[in-house]
Amino acid sequence: MVLLAFLSLVPMDGNAKHFSVLAAVKPKAQNLLHVPAYALLAILWMQVMTLQGRRGIGRIAPAVLAGAGFGLVMELVQVWIPGRYPSLVDGVVNLLGVFMGLLVYLRVEKRSPGGIRRLICT
Repeated sequence: MVLLAFLSLVPMDGNAKHFSVLAAVKPKAQNLLHVPAYALLAILWMQVMTLQGRRGIGRIAPAVLAGAGFGLVMELVQVWIPGRYPSLVDGVVNLLGVFMGLLVYLRVEKRSPGGIRRLICT
């Protein structure tokens, strides 16, 4: 989450010379990168909830709330970051990524119980 927050809050006003690589990525490509980033976030949250012994909606709801809430906060905080601005499109794409991550997690776990844990921990 720290890396995602950092990438979401880097100033894009032209003065951030150390991060010119990020500024070089076109806005549409940046939007597309939200999907895998938030999907990974949701997968990690689902794994945390699973390791805590939660099942069903007890693990899905916290993962969705964490991912969606984090995305919303990142968008709102951008009001105060030079060269950044909150975007409804970014928020929707973040949410799409969360739901895609949930679908991937549930599908992998259905086919291979413990598969995500083995993938993350090895």
